[in-house]
Amino acid sequence: MIGAASPSFAAVLRDMRVARGMTLEDLSEKSGVSDRSIGNMERGHTLAPRRRTVAALVDAMGLTTDERRMLTLLAQASRSPVPAPGAAPASGAAIAAARSAVPPRRPPVFVGREDEVRSLSAVLGEDRDGPPAAVTLYGPPGAGKTTLSLHMAEQLRDVFRDGVLFADLGGTDEDPPNPSSVLLALLSGMGVPDGDLLREDTGARMRRYHGLTQERRHLIILDNAADEAQVRPLLPYAGRTAVIVTARHPLSGLETNRTALGPLHRTDSLALLTSLVGEGRTKDTANTEAVAELCADLPLALRIAANWLITRESWGIDQLVGRLRDEDRRISALSAGDLALGPAFSLSYRRLTPEAAAALRALGTTAPYDVGSALLAATLGVPDGEAADLLDELVETGWLRTSQSGRYRIYDLLRLYARQRLVSEEGPDAEAALQARTRTWLLSQVRAAGRCFEPDYGPDPQAPSHHLTASVDNAADWLRAEASHWWEAYRWAAATGRHQEVVDTAESLHWFSDNWMLWEHWTELFAIAAAAAHALGDRHMEATHRNYHAWALMTLKLDAESAHQQARAALAIAEDCGNVIQQAWAHFYGSAALRYVDSDNAISKAAAAAALFTEADEPNGLLSALHAQISSLLLALRVDDAIPLIERTVRLIDGPTADARIPEHIRRFAWKGIMENRGHVAMVLGHWKTAEHYIRQSLESSPSNVAPVRAARGHGRLAFVLERLGRHEEAAEERDRANIYDQHVRPDPLLDRLAKATPHDE
Repeated sequence: MIGAASPSFAAVLRDMRVARGMTLEDLSEKSGVSDRSIGNMERGHTLAPRRRTVAALVDAMGLTTDERRMLTLLAQASRSPVPAPGAAPASGAAIAAARSAVPPRRPPVFVGREDEVRSLSAVLGEDRDGPPAAVTLYGPPGAGKTTLSLHMAEQLRDVFRDGVLFADLGGTDEDPPNPSSVLLALLSGMGVPDGDLLREDTGARMRRYHGLTQERRHLIILDNAADEAQVRPLLPYAGRTAVIVTARHPLSGLETNRTALGPLHRTDSLALLTSLVGEGRTKDTANTEAVAELCADLPLALRIAANWLITRESWGIDQLVGRLRDEDRRISALSAGDLALGPAFSLSYRRLTPEAAAALRALGTTAPYDVGSALLAATLGVPDGEAADLLDELVETGWLRTSQSGRYRIYDLLRLYARQRLVSEEGPDAEAALQARTRTWLLSQVRAAGRCFEPDYGPDPQAPSHHLTASVDNAADWLRAEASHWWEAYRWAAATGRHQEVVDTAESLHWFSDNWMLWEHWTELFAIAAAAAHALGDRHMEATHRNYHAWALMTLKLDAESAHQQARAALAIAEDCGNVIQQAWAHFYGSAALRYVDSDNAISKAAAAAALFTEADEPNGLLSALHAQISSLLLALRVDDAIPLIERTVRLIDGPTADARIPEHIRRFAWKGIMENRGHVAMVLGHWKTAEHYIRQSLESSPSNVAPVRAARGHGRLAFVLERLGRHEEAAEERDRANIYDQHVRPDPLLDRLAKATPHDE
């Protein structure tokens, strides 16, 4: 039993730390508790250390069972008791301990949150019938929820003439105060005499509280709520008293207005830093921006970073940036006195279920992109439904936010903290093992999804693809949604010498690439694949991926010269190894590269590609070759030669002579090309109304964001046609659309040639 002669918690804590050869800084870094807080405990300045703080110190020091019990009992003995729910009359000591209704001091500098302030003012300041106004502010640790609530109290002080009451609900404590003990603090703050509180039981005090909130006009701030049960009895039933509840999760069971609080807008982060440290210290705009980014625009992190500069007058902001750039130490670096991110995060982390904590640690290995449940399920090795439940739990506890339907994002500093926990709890190799499992799964899924677009190429039998191959649209949605993750996995495979995986993954994607030309990485992806094929000594695949690289250079970079070089190299390799299909594709890509600089060569190369595809009985490649040949002929204004090829293309995909081997999505893509070519024929002939009809059909047949440069060219040609029809306002609108899709406004050789011709009117 701990008695009066027992050693103090402060002395025992210090002795145990010193016995293990740990400095204050060592214990702080390992426990996540700031070194100033530990120092205050050891000097006896902290009389009631929180249970979770003590647990963090115990774990960090690796105490024996007896030492753990002793330190925990000493900590318990130093705390003031709190009344239990439904307790009869409160003691004078309990009432004194509960007197905490006076709001803390608001930080002197408040920046940003204009939208939130406007919204909260409208709700809290509104005179209305019905239930009193109540708002839940929720968000991750360090988002500034308490600061915003105190700012609102200041802004609305004239509205709430009876004053502001504040109660810390200790939501991250191991044993947060119950509603009856919070009630004592609020009633005492309302001026209820201690004698009355001593005589009344909990029921009587609750009736008194609701009577007073109905008569008066207070603003009550219930800060750091643990759950709905802690808050619900304290929400006024009627009257003009309003309530702001702050919590790390949305408290979905309460009927309140909700405002999610995340990072600041970047301009507000920069303004906050400047307000705190002065314009002279933040005139280096690039490094000031870097500090805001490294602090993830979280107000608490920004204030800590500013305090570092304020207390180190000789430091430049570049030194602070250097300190924060180390991801492994950034969380511990964001600590200044008793302000620290690590302890704030740790208190929330310790409230998670073991399964949710494991999920959070796994998310620490991901890049800061949106994630879906399938990715987390693969990482953890659990069913998809279980992963979805864990993601929802992490949203409810404030660790994640939803970004779109079925997608979740972890704040960057929380991700670093989760990664830190993974390494400390599961060992230094855990991160690499999880990443390898996730990335291997991602690449297998990419191959399964990509093959949905390729004719006669089924899903990877080694990769269960779940819903991915249910339809082309499902596969496309998944590939786009997870692109950031599988791109990282692809580059990892290349860097670790997994050449076959690289080649197979790129091969599975080349038909899909036509459906998502907007993605910026195709050029690098196919260059990596060509190098991997060369490393494998696979000449067929090297020719293949050099051809794909030529496509990306021409279509996405508009680098005709480099594209032509790649096509020539692919042709030489394909001829050397006797690969007729890749010879045909090399001629096709060579034709595309030469189209605007050498029409005759472009036409002959496209014709050679068509002949080789016909010889190889490859209808899908033949469609592409015919389109290239037609486009080059029309660019040379050779309409009579182009029309028979257009009709041949139609027969290939429609009617009794259609080739059944051509998949529906390729058929749709070919129809777009046919409408486009018919429109260009009409333009060359000066049939402007017919041209308008076909060009509009072409533009409507597929989303403009699939191939923005091609869409821009279509809108530009439609503008040209509308000008010829005298519809100048509509033409101007189409030119604006062209500029939206292609802000570089590249010249269109077809329009240049048509402008010099003398077409006749219909």
